[in-house]
Amino acid sequence: MKKRALRLAAIFLAVAAAGVLYGLFVAFTGWGIPCVINLATGFRCPGCGITRFFANILRGDFHAAIMSNMLAPLLCAYFAAVLGDCSQRYIRSGSFSTGRVAKVSSLIIILPVIGWTILRNIFEI
Repeated sequence: MKKRALRLAAIFLAVAAAGVLYGLFVAFTGWGIPCVINLATGFRCPGCGITRFFANILRGDFHAAIMSNMLAPLLCAYFAAVLGDCSQRYIRSGSFSTGRVAKVSSLIIILPVIGWTILRNIFEI
């Protein structure tokens, strides 16, 4: 169990470091990975603006971060809940299966994500 916890911590640390480095790169250069959905359809997906959100957070500009993607804090909470649920299951059993937290939070978040996607494309939020 301890070995799995250390392995998981190393993975999270590596992913977080890569994310911070990418965020800093975007924050200081303005270059980022474009949204494939936006390029293909012209519509903004629920995640459009997430990179700008985190880049603005790293700069300390919280107002600009929220304006980049107003759904981002909710998405972050959702992914934290699902990752936490899957992580504790992995540490206990060695399996990355999803549990009740992931299933319930997925049902809760689907309506705000759909609504946000529609509203941001109609009103160009």
